[in-house]
Amino acid sequence: MKSSIFTFSLVATLSLFGALEVSNVKLRQDWPWSNKIKLTYTLSGLGEGELAEVVVAATGDGKELKIPGSAMIGQIYSLDANKDYEIMIDPIKAFGNGVKYIPNFKISLTAREATSASTNVLYKIFDIKERKVVDVTRGALLNGEWGSVETDFGAIGPGYTTTLEDVVIWTGVTNDVSYKTSKIVVRKIPAGAFKGYQPGEAIPEENNMTWSFDYWIGVFEVTQAQRKELSSHSVPDRTFTFAASVWKRSGPMVVGDYLPEQYVQNQYLYNTGTSGERKATSDVSSSRAGFFNYMRLWFTFDGVSPYNFELPTQVQWMRAMRAGADSYYYDGIGKTKNDVTQEQLNLLACNLNNGGYVTNDDGSVTTNICEVGRFRPNAYGLYDMLGNVRELVREDGDTKVSAGAWTAGGIDVVGKINAMSDYDTTTVGGSFNETGFGFSTQQAHGPSSGVLTGGFRLCMQSDEDGIKLLSK
Repeated sequence: MKSSIFTFSLVATLSLFGALEVSNVKLRQDWPWSNKIKLTYTLSGLGEGELAEVVVAATGDGKELKIPGSAMIGQIYSLDANKDYEIMIDPIKAFGNGVKYIPNFKISLTAREATSASTNVLYKIFDIKERKVVDVTRGALLNGEWGSVETDFGAIGPGYTTTLEDVVIWTGVTNDVSYKTSKIVVRKIPAGAFKGYQPGEAIPEENNMTWSFDYWIGVFEVTQAQRKELSSHSVPDRTFTFAASVWKRSGPMVVGDYLPEQYVQNQYLYNTGTSGERKATSDVSSSRAGFFNYMRLWFTFDGVSPYNFELPTQVQWMRAMRAGADSYYYDGIGKTKNDVTQEQLNLLACNLNNGGYVTNDDGSVTTNICEVGRFRPNAYGLYDMLGNVRELVREDGDTKVSAGAWTAGGIDVVGKINAMSDYDTTTVGGSFNETGFGFSTQQAHGPSSGVLTGGFRLCMQSDEDGIKLLSK
């Protein structure tokens, strides 16, 4: 039996919005089996091809009551048919564990044309096996159509905070192994200002960096299985043949489908040859195509390749990792390195304490690298940003950031990419072989200088801006 049962005087109302109508509103609490409140209603007046959403409001004892989105799950957004719908309300999340009785409790539903709360695409799924792209909207996530979702970052861990006003974390992405093997999921990161910093330094008091347009970044580090899935396919007149020199590993590694790629190098990503150039190329011919160019080719439809798969820049990676955090790690706890504990990092990332790099008695090495998505996400729903493997990022003349620019009071850096050009790569984050995290020096890691702890995360510029900014 539940330790706390809510008793309500339940009165339902309906409201109209234009031709849309909400009717047959019913409330039921299945006491004593559940303290959840079931709200059912009928939507009518929706035209063909139209989308609607409902606004749930509540009053009690004559006062307005706020029901946070994290307290509701069900059919609220992206409603596309005239039919009966259902919403479940968790009163503990809505009103607190100490509330026992709310007199004259009323629920009202207002139907309206779908807003960005319904239609914004927050995630994209690149299905390598089926060769298709699926958009995951905010509304579909909040309706529960894609599994578990968290809208309260504080529910991810005790004391976790973020400055993001709209948190939607798709936690269910970790429950389907296809998102670690045959599909790549990316999350949209909005343009905007944030607090960037050099690891080991204090967090700036004010925003000191800006990225100037939206972009997408991988929810997970790219895995060995995703690379194998891509290399198993071909398109008319083209076979994906990865050169042995590109995929060769020069040292020990743990093989596993759910594990991130290691020994990643520029040649692995772009296959631009061994002459020393580090130029991204839109040429997807088999003689020059690496991982990113194969991805561009595979997701070319009707002769159009709209997806500019790339490495993130250092500034893009930092903005995505920070996720509105006002703390040293992205959990919101502690502003300096001395304010945080190793136990905090252990909950966020695979590192030397909970993963490990072990030299055996016979001289061989065992790397206890971890499956992606096992640790706690940040407020954007990104996993393993501070550990598992260090991630390659790209830097060119417009996006390279000096060490001084990361420090408190540093200059404002506006992220931008002009045409694709020669650039250096560096690594960011942490790995299974470290007890902390940081950035390596900004130098070339390539074309064939992959290291055991080096992996990568896919990035993609947003829509037409990305096509324009990344075209030659």
